[in-house]
Amino acid sequence: MSLPKNLSRFATLVDIIARLRAPDGCPWDRKQT
Repeated sequence: MSLPKNLSRFATLVDIIARLRAPDGCPWDRKQT
């Protein structure tokens, strides 16, 4: 796997985490914090 593809996958993961942690994101995460 090439480095740019790895970086792209990491950026996708960071985006998912940002959406889950957003105020209107994951209800479970809001209860945990």
